[in-house]
Amino acid sequence: MKTKRFFISVIAFVFTMVAWAQNNDVATAILQSGENTTVFTGINALVQAVEAAADGDVITLSAGQFYETDITKSVSVIGAGYEADATTGTGVTSIIKNGYYCLSIGKADETLQNVNLEGLRVESILYLAAGRGGYDQKNPVQCINITKCYVAGNIEAKNSITDVAISQCVITGSVTGGKDYLATNLTVTNCHINDNVHTFAAGSRVLVDHCILMGGFYHGNYGSTEPLNNSAFTWTNCIFGMKASEYSYVVGIGATVQNCLCSSLRYGLSGVAGIHENNYEEDYLQMVVSFGDYADARYVEGRTFELLNPTGFPGTDGGQIGLLGGEGFSRVPSTPVVKNLTPTVEGSILKISYEAEVR
Repeated sequence: MKTKRFFISVIAFVFTMVAWAQNNDVATAILQSGENTTVFTGINALVQAVEAAADGDVITLSAGQFYETDITKSVSVIGAGYEADATTGTGVTSIIKNGYYCLSIGKADETLQNVNLEGLRVESILYLAAGRGGYDQKNPVQCINITKCYVAGNIEAKNSITDVAISQCVITGSVTGGKDYLATNLTVTNCHINDNVHTFAAGSRVLVDHCILMGGFYHGNYGSTEPLNNSAFTWTNCIFGMKASEYSYVVGIGATVQNCLCSSLRYGLSGVAGIHENNYEEDYLQMVVSFGDYADARYVEGRTFELLNPTGFPGTDGGQIGLLGGEGFSRVPSTPVVKNLTPTVEGSILKISYEAEVR
């Protein structure tokens, strides 16, 4: 891809500092508030940036480690990525626990809206509508976008949520809430989820599309059946990578399932009430080799999730099912790669010559 060389004034300082931090192994948070830019460095940089931010501000993080915080403002937090890749210029921005606390999004005295997370590796549970460590319940949240993030645990709601979009993410646990929490327009698209999406109040509107899901819904004599009874969601173009059995369905009771693949329609779907249309079955021993790079559907860093037969299981739109259909799957955040910086000073103006590549 061709690069372009620009000469700019201090307005591009945010890109300069991100590139400088990545080249010098300094964890840096850049707070952009209108035309004003503030730089924070060190492991507490994200905490300090959120404290100083106003609604509508953008916080850009370099690669490195940052302590988590309670996001109580309408801000965007954009990291360098969750897996290093020299080809795309992607680094790793890790959000790590500070004691027992985890990253949370929510506000005590009002419904928090318009929070965006992108390009982050969250090394703990990510809480929605919750306070520090998920212990303090907050008011509902609305218009939350989480994209191209890795979450080492659940994305877990502690109150009702509205217009929440989770896309192109890797989640090692579940996307879940509780039987008393309403999910209105929750969409989970093109994500790899090591467990499942489950448990919101009756009447919730939840769409799971073009995902790979590795967990099921237990209906034996032991354990809780609450997820099974509170997960009447819509599932389209998904691959259920688990081995379905007489004790484990792939969806909850009352679900609508269209153009999805599982190891057994009899065990995975037919035993559970709902609307099931145009779904596919492939014996588990055969299904796990449907991918050209690994012998199962588990998540492995860098794998492509390409299907050996992408046209063999058409989706609702005629394209392929799984991660690469629909909007597709990418680990690369939207921030450009900035490199080859050359600062010059003309009077009171700082000018930066740099090369920028859109990834």
